[in-house]
Formats: sequence, structure tokens, C-alpha cells
Amino acid sequence: PTQLGDLINLEELDIDDNDLSGMIPADLGNLSSLEELWLSRNKLTGAIPTQLAQLVKVEGLYLYDNELNGTMPTQLGDLINLEELDIDDNDLSGMIPADLGNLSSLEELWLSRNKLTGAIPTQLAQLVKVEGLYLYDNELNGTMPTQLGDL
Repeated sequence: PTQLGDLINLEELDIDDNDLSGMIPADLGNLSSLEELWLSRNKLTGAIPTQLAQLVKVEGLYLYDNELNGTMPTQLGDLINLEELDIDDNDLSGMIPADLGNLSSLEELWLSRNKLTGAIPTQLAQLVKVEGLYLYDNELNGTMPTQLGDL
């Protein structure tokens, strides 16, 4: 429900592992105090709302194992406090946004089991804190960026 966006003092929202369907409400971007958002293992569809990039305090964003489609919003690269981003096992297409290289606090990035295409952005080598980078089972092509060897 869109009323969830009115809970401005909410720090954690965990409604994963249910049978939720429909689109992710854009109003969740209003949760200015949110640090953790768990929407995994549901039946959510549609695109990832660009408004989620307004969650400036969020450290963990978990959207895996849904039916999300469309491209990844480049605005996710604005989530400077993000430590874990898990969007694997969806139907996302298009290229991995180079803007994800701006996530200087990121430690874990899961983008596997989607339909992502194109080359792996060299900007991912800027993720100096990353400990896990999971890109398997996509349709990526091109050469492996040599800069990833610097991680």
C-alpha cells in the first residue's frame, strides 16, 4: 500500500518471503530514515522505481527472487551508503549501469540470474570495498575489464 511511504521514521522494512504481487510502490522512496529494505522472494513485477534512489540512508536493498523487469535505474548509483545490493533472480534487461561504480560503500553486489546484456562496466572496479561481485547467468558479453583485477 502507498501508505507505507508515510512511515518516515521507519528504519527497517522486511516483507520478504510472501506472495506479494504488483509493482513496488514508488512512495517507498519517501522513507527517509530507512536503512534496510527487504522485498525479496515475492511476485513483484514491473520496473524498479527510480524513487528508491531517494533512500539516502539505506545500507541494504534486497529485491531478489521476484519478477522485476525493465532496466536497472542508473539512479541507484546515488545510494552512497549502500553496502549490499541484491537484485538477482529477476527478469532485468539492458546494461549494468556504470553509475553503480559510485557506490563507494558497497561490499556485496548480486545481479546474477537476470537478462543483463552488454559489457561489464569498467567503473565497477571503483568498488574498492566490494567483497562479493555476482554477475553469473546473464547475457553479458565483451571482454572482462582488466581493472577488476585491482579489486
